[in-house]
Amino acid sequence: TLLYVKFLLIWAMVILADFILEFRFEFLWPFWLLLRSVYDSFKYQGL
Repeated sequence: TLLYVKFLLIWAMVILADFILEFRFEFLWPFWLLLRSVYDSFKYQGL
């Protein structure tokens, strides 16, 4: 499916950026999840 191909392309770009920049974007994943949960909680509280 198209969604699977898009996901695979994004994953490949992240791996490529890891090698080029020598920075692990995987370390940002917990912070991204934290930001998403905070954003969702504010959105559902209607503040």
